[in-house]
Amino acid sequence: MQAIESTTGRPGREAPGGQERAGAASGADASRLRRFGWTVAGVMAFAYVSFAMQMLIEVNAPGFAGEAVRIDFTAFWAAAKLGLAGTPLAAFDPDTLRAALALAPDTPPGDLLWLYPPAWHLAVMPLGLLPFSAAYLVYSAVAWGAFAAAARPFAAPLPGGVPLVLAGPAVLIALMLGNMSLLWTAGLLGALWALAAGRPVLAGLVIAALTVKPQLGLMIPVALVAGGHWRAIAWAVAGTAALVALSTAALGVEYWAHFFAGLRLMSGLMTTEIMHFDRMMTWYALLRLGGVPHGLALPVQIGVALAAAAVVGRVWSLARPSADLKAATLCLAVPLATPYAYHYEMTLALAAALFLARDGFGATVRARVWLVALWLGPLLSLVLAGTLPPAVYTAPLVAASLGLCAVRAMRAERSGA
Repeated sequence: MQAIESTTGRPGREAPGGQERAGAASGADASRLRRFGWTVAGVMAFAYVSFAMQMLIEVNAPGFAGEAVRIDFTAFWAAAKLGLAGTPLAAFDPDTLRAALALAPDTPPGDLLWLYPPAWHLAVMPLGLLPFSAAYLVYSAVAWGAFAAAARPFAAPLPGGVPLVLAGPAVLIALMLGNMSLLWTAGLLGALWALAAGRPVLAGLVIAALTVKPQLGLMIPVALVAGGHWRAIAWAVAGTAALVALSTAALGVEYWAHFFAGLRLMSGLMTTEIMHFDRMMTWYALLRLGGVPHGLALPVQIGVALAAAAVVGRVWSLARPSADLKAATLCLAVPLATPYAYHYEMTLALAAALFLARDGFGATVRARVWLVALWLGPLLSLVLAGTLPPAVYTAPLVAASLGLCAVRAMRAERSGA
C-alpha cells in the first residue's frame, strides 16, 4: 500500500499535503501554540518531578513499610530482583513479589501481580541491579526518551507539536506509575515510522517486541494484512519466534505455564467486582461500572472489538486515505479491542490526536475541541477522582473518534483527494 509511504516526505499526494497542513497554522497562531506547548510541558514536568521526589523521599525514609511504592513499576523492579536471584518464577506468587519489595504484609491482594511473558522479564532484569529509587528514575528516563524519539518525526512539523505531545496528561500518568504503556506506544509509533520509511524489516522486528503486552496487539495484524505489508508480517512472525525462543531458553519452558496460569487468574478476577474498573477506559469496564454482569458485558466488548477490526481492515485497505489517517485509526482501535486497558493507555488516543492533526483535522472550532479532548485523555477523571471513572467518557470518545476516522477515510476514497 503506497499510502503509508507518504509520511516520509517522498514525492506523492500525501507528503506535500501533510507538510502544507502542518504549516497552515503560521504566524501568531503558530507562535501561541508553541508557547502554550512549552508552558504545559513545563507544568507536566514539574508535576512529575514533584511526584517522584515525594515518593522517593518516602521510600528512603527510616521505617518505610512499602505503601508508597504501590505503582506498576514496583512489580517490574521486584520481578527483576527475583530474576537476578535465580528465582524468576517466584514473581508469579503475589506474596513473594511483595516480600521482594518489603511491602507491608496486609497489602490488599490483586494490586500487585506479575502477568508478563519471559521476554519482558529479561528486559527489566537489569533494573534489579539498582536500588528502587535509581531504577525508577532510569526506567522513567528510558520510557520518556523512547516516546519522545518516536513521536518527534510525526510531531515536529506541527506548531507546538513536540512539547504538546510530550505534555499529554496520559504521558504524565504513565511516567508516574512507571507503566509500560509509554514504551508500548513508542514502539507502535516506531513501527509506523518504519513502515512509512519503507523499512519493513525494522517495522516487523519492532512489532515483534510489542508482543510483551499481547492484549494490545490484536489490531496490528489486521492492519498489516489489510495494507498488504507482507514483508513486515514475515519479519514480525520471525522476530516473535526468536523472542519466544531466546526468552524461553533463558528462563525455562515452565515460565509459560506460570504465565498462562496468571492470565487465567486475571480472567477470573475480571468476572468479579474487585477489579479496578474505575481506572479502566474500555467498554467492558463501562458496562461493569453500570452494573452489567460479566456474561453480558463480555459479548458487547467482543462486538466492539470486531467492529474496530472491521474499521481498521477497511481503512488500511483503501488507497486514497492518508497514511496519517490510517495510523490514527490503528491507534484508536488498539484500546477498543481489549477489555483490559487502563487510563494510561490513553497515550494511544494522544497519538491518534497527533495523526488526525497531521491529516488536517482541526480546521474548525469543533474539530479542535475534539483533538483537545483526545489530548486531555484521562485528566478529567483524575481531577474528579472517585466521582468520574475514565471509561464514562473515554470509551465513547475513542469509539466516536474511530468512527470519525472511518468517515474521513471513505470521503477521501470517494473524492480521490
